Amino acid sequence: MLTLVRFSRPARSLFVLGHAAIALACADNTAPINAVDEIAFVSWREGAAMLYTARLDGTEPQRVLTPPLSGSLADYQLSAVRWSPDGTRVVVNRSLRRDAAYPSTDLVLVSLPDGRETVIVGPNESTGSPNEFTGSAAWSPDGAHLAFFTGGFFNVGYLLFVGGPAGAGAVPLGTQRFYAETPTWSPDGREIAGVRYPDRRLIVIDAATGALRRVVSTVEASGPDWSPDGRRLVFAGHYQVSSAIFVVNRDGTSETRITTPDAAVLLGAGDNLPRWSPDGRSILFQQNRGGLPSVSYPRATLRTVRPDGSEGPDVLGGDATDAAWRPRR
Repeated sequence: MLTLVRFSRPARSLFVLGHAAIALACADNTAPINAVDEIAFVSWREGAAMLYTARLDGTEPQRVLTPPLSGSLADYQLSAVRWSPDGTRVVVNRSLRRDAAYPSTDLVLVSLPDGRETVIVGPNESTGSPNEFTGSAAWSPDGAHLAFFTGGFFNVGYLLFVGGPAGAGAVPLGTQRFYAETPTWSPDGREIAGVRYPDRRLIVIDAATGALRRVVSTVEASGPDWSPDGRRLVFAGHYQVSSAIFVVNRDGTSETRITTPDAAVLLGAGDNLPRWSPDGRSILFQQNRGGLPSVSYPRATLRTVRPDGSEGPDVLGGDATDAAWRPRR
């Protein structure tokens, strides 16, 4: 039986960050190390999108974030789960469609184990436009800041913002605009990777200026993640009529596909959302072989693969998505 963890929503604190305050220090390696591998993930096992934690083998699941008591559960979605570097908090993107055209999106910080929720960037807060939204977030290596793209769907592109993890007040990082999403911050704090649209190429951005440095993928990409040593990136790339997991060096060399989807695929099938393990030996990813029978109830299996392409064990089956390994800090 799942254990429900109750949470309350504290008042949001607002502050403004200057560019000089964007710290790029490494994480504190003196913090305690987790005794066992643990993941956070989104699941529809109870009829709506909820955030859970569990051991890597799926045992000891705990529900830590639940849908609101009002509104359509079909329009409530969670995605882009990211642990803080110290393993005590999770940031997640939460969307709720409140009109026919645009969803309302929040960045929500969840403290563990109590499940206390804080909305750190509310709907359209960073730009003030009703037709713009906030994307998923990436932690800085020291856990002091979050980076995210925000902007319009079609007209103005996205702008990279950086703010603190305890409230709003994010400021633009540089002035360059381009369509981009799914940022991930390098372990050394120097670069932020993301996916540029409409060509969907994996790009690397200067974490001090926000300037686009280079394109590092030759295939259409999504959901990148840095290796713990910062030397490589893993991402989901377009492969034939589906998606597969690719690994590429930081400079864009040695791009290698490490999974092969089945030949007979359906809508929504493929390998997606890869995440490196804390020790760098395995990659956790979402595998879908049967398509999406329902938008509200996606069916996927969490699997592992080694960076050399050799298969690892299944982790969770049925309806687990957007999973991330808890850091060993």
